[in-house]
Amino acid sequence: MKFSWGVGITITYVIFISSVVSIVVYMHTLDVNLVRDDYYEHELKHQEQIDKQKRSQALAEKVDVELDSVNLNISFPKSFKSYEVEGVLTVFRPSDRSLDRTMDIDCDESMQHKVPLAQLAKGVWRVKIDWQARNTTYYDEKIIMIN
Repeated sequence: MKFSWGVGITITYVIFISSVVSIVVYMHTLDVNLVRDDYYEHELKHQEQIDKQKRSQALAEKVDVELDSVNLNISFPKSFKSYEVEGVLTVFRPSDRSLDRTMDIDCDESMQHKVPLAQLAKGVWRVKIDWQARNTTYYDEKIIMIN
């Protein structure tokens, strides 16, 4: 039997189409993890977030995020009272969103909120602080490394 150009081209097309179909099927089986499920809705509120960050940067005393051997310590400006500060603290893990933690801010008399390091795995974390005091909203964000 003689091998002709027509048979060779047909075999090449069949292999090519099979490869493309296999790749498309494989890509549909992959799990795509977005940072947020409501990504697009969140982006629409981006200007409000920028305004909160500008207000926070304009404060004379900034929010401070520090690590000690036991806790993640978040210090709020002492120009506010502990009962005036409220909001939400999100400890965000970029590599695995199942490790993210969200909690209400609860300041003690020294204007600190403490998060035990035992609740957080080792690695890179993004601390997002969405808070308000005296009817003004603020937002701070810091990146930390837990060893």
